[in-house]
Amino acid sequence: MEDTGNRPGGLTALAVINIVFALILIFIMLGRIIEYVHISSWEATSRRIEPKGDVAQVPFWNARIDAMKETGAGKYIGLFVLMGILGILMFLSAIGYFKQKRYLGYIGGNFAAFFSFIFILLIATSLPRILGGGVNMYYLLVLFYAGLTLFLVNVTFRYDLVL
Repeated sequence: MEDTGNRPGGLTALAVINIVFALILIFIMLGRIIEYVHISSWEATSRRIEPKGDVAQVPFWNARIDAMKETGAGKYIGLFVLMGILGILMFLSAIGYFKQKRYLGYIGGNFAAFFSFIFILLIATSLPRILGGGVNMYYLLVLFYAGLTLFLVNVTFRYDLVL
């Protein structure tokens, strides 16, 4: 058994935050794929959402249906599968932070941070605004966290993540 009593508290906090972000990303990915499957079933029957209760929400959902048709299934689901891959990378790097391992922690953390930058750039530029494209606070938070991860892993905790 490894002695992790000398693990810095900041590295433990980074690992916990990585796990939280990984779970958020995986749940968003699953929700978006379920949403697409649900809306695809509406599209297959060529129905639109008809006003019943909250009439104000009807134009929003119909606009999402139209945007998903324009985007295409491959691009939409592909981007959110990439989101799930990013969540898995963040989870694996968190395990590396907990165990203070160089490959999972140092290399995995760097790879997850760079992948975060690329993923946010892809999703912000290739999806319509109504489907989550453009710039929003969540994407800015992910970009800030990716930059912070790069700094912490490469500067602050560089010698704490060993072979």
